[in-house]
Amino acid sequence: MHKILLDDFLRATLKEDMGKGDLYSRIENNIAVESYIIVKEDGILSGRIYVERLCELLGIEVEFSLKDGEAFCKGTKIATFKGKMSAILGAERTILNLLQHSSGIATLTNKYVKALEGTQCVLLDTRKTRPLLRDFEKYSTRNGGAINHRFGLDDCLMLKDTHLSRILSLSKFIQEIREKIPFTTKIEVECENILQAKEALESRIDILMCDNMDIETNYRVDATFRWLGSSPKTKEELSLTVCGIERCKRDKFYGPAVRDDYHVHFVLSGKGTLQVEDRTYTIGRGQIFVIYPNVETYYFTDPSDPWQYTWVSFTGTKAAYFLEKAGITEKQPIRETFIYPEEFLALTEKLLNHHELTIANELIRTATLYEIVALLVDSRN
Repeated sequence: MHKILLDDFLRATLKEDMGKGDLYSRIENNIAVESYIIVKEDGILSGRIYVERLCELLGIEVEFSLKDGEAFCKGTKIATFKGKMSAILGAERTILNLLQHSSGIATLTNKYVKALEGTQCVLLDTRKTRPLLRDFEKYSTRNGGAINHRFGLDDCLMLKDTHLSRILSLSKFIQEIREKIPFTTKIEVECENILQAKEALESRIDILMCDNMDIETNYRVDATFRWLGSSPKTKEELSLTVCGIERCKRDKFYGPAVRDDYHVHFVLSGKGTLQVEDRTYTIGRGQIFVIYPNVETYYFTDPSDPWQYTWVSFTGTKAAYFLEKAGITEKQPIRETFIYPEEFLALTEKLLNHHELTIANELIRTATLYEIVALLVDSRN
């Protein structure tokens, strides 16, 4: 931390404890004393640079036996202080608060860092810090072995669900905002499912956050990322982009938004509402609804009976043609399935079970997509 900012912080911490002055210091006491800190349990040291500067401001000599980020054992003498008795006693609580709070954060952080050893994962911190202590607490997590995420709203643009709910086209928004933020600024998007992740990745963002996804979904997001980077952009009749199975939360909604491809939903249970431009549809078990590309759409589940559905997203030169043969059009985007929804569930699970990027799996995914569309067309007849 810059010394000016460090000094401002330290003066504020002293003022918080001393107020107008330590009453004990009204009795002249210039006795030179030596004191030290002995730790009562194992941990990771953090807070040294703050305490060293605080002591420098107060004319106290301090010598640490460890550096920030180093481990200590119970009983270790971590610091020795020399100076006037009144100065040391006046700063005692502030020094201990700084070291205890910072080392506590570093110690807990380090436990999680050690749990990740042997993997390719790194531990990031958040902005969920105590007011006015962000720099101090992020410094502490760093000493524990974590890596700092953004410090504030001004060093990384992060789009959360509250932002996304009002963005109609993510790709268009990303393109426009890049022209208005500094060239070096990264853009991060928080996603709750594979569909959102795919849309974010296609919008050429810098960082994707998988928000509360289970491990299996994280694997599928990773596969989607690698697939988008390696898949040739050919004009195929039908091309799978992403799929999933979702048991909606009671407050689930999406949009208003514009998609880039076709999204076919097969409702397994529950009820919900679809709004397409000025049209509104109530949709329940056994029905299909399709979101068409470049059409503003909004949908939400019934909180008393939330949807569970499977969904398949695809593009292709014959996508609209095949859907029309299935009795689904942009002007009429819903339809009864006329067959058991569980058949679509089984086919979607088949797609998900072959998510790894191999030639064989690619052929299985393509064949299964055609099988799904064939079922749609056949069920109409």
